[in-house]
Amino acid sequence: MKNILYTIILSFLFSFSQSTLAAQCIETGMAYPNVVCSKYSNGDAVRGNTIATNYMCGKGKCVHTVIGWKCSKIEGGGAMLTNIGAKCQGGCERPKKSYCMTPTR
Repeated sequence: MKNILYTIILSFLFSFSQSTLAAQCIETGMAYPNVVCSKYSNGDAVRGNTIATNYMCGKGKCVHTVIGWKCSKIEGGGAMLTNIGAKCQGGCERPKKSYCMTPTR
C-alpha cells in the first residue's frame, strides 16, 4: 500500500515538472556570455561547479544532490529530491555536455 501511494504522489509531482514548453537555458560566460540550452525539449542546462564555463545538460529535469547533478534519462522527464536521494522518471543519469546546444537567434 505504501509503494502504491508513493508511486501516485511521484506521478502527480512529475506531471507538473513537464508543463514547461521549452528547454532550460543558462549563460555560460561572464566576459563573453553565451547561452547554452538542452537540445531536448523540457531538458535542463546546469552548471557543473562555480566555474561559469563548466556546463552540462540533461534530457529531462535535473536536481542537485550532495554527490552532484542527477537528471531524468527520458526526454522531458521529471526529477525531484526525496529524503533518500534523487528520483527521476526513467531513472537518473548525470548531465552531459553532448546533450547541450547553442540556440540560434
